[in-house]
Amino acid sequence: MDKTIENIHPNAPKRLVSLWRKVRSDRQIAELRGVNHFYVSQLLWRGIEPGKAEIRVKLFLSAKPLKRRDPKPEEWSGQKRVMKKVRQLHRETTRTFKRGMSPNGKHEEVNDI
Repeated sequence: MDKTIENIHPNAPKRLVSLWRKVRSDRQIAELRGVNHFYVSQLLWRGIEPGKAEIRVKLFLSAKPLKRRDPKPEEWSGQKRVMKKVRQLHRETTRTFKRGMSPNGKHEEVNDI
């Protein structure tokens, strides 16, 4: 594999990439940062992040891996109106059942939140 700047994986931290530009050697980066050459190579060329927190920090990553969030699903037309109506029907149904289950059968005021 030809080790040029174009081949560096996009997940590699910018500080690590700039260090590689100066040094141009994975093994020298490993020596400078005090980690195994394997971790530097995997991160730069394949984008695979190490699991151990102390190694992650030495390679300019956060100690804990960031959780990837799923994108919020798109709303379809009229979704807010429909969801509002569903919540309203749920509240009304709950109130009806609470009134029916009251001991004396009379309409009691129910305080919903």
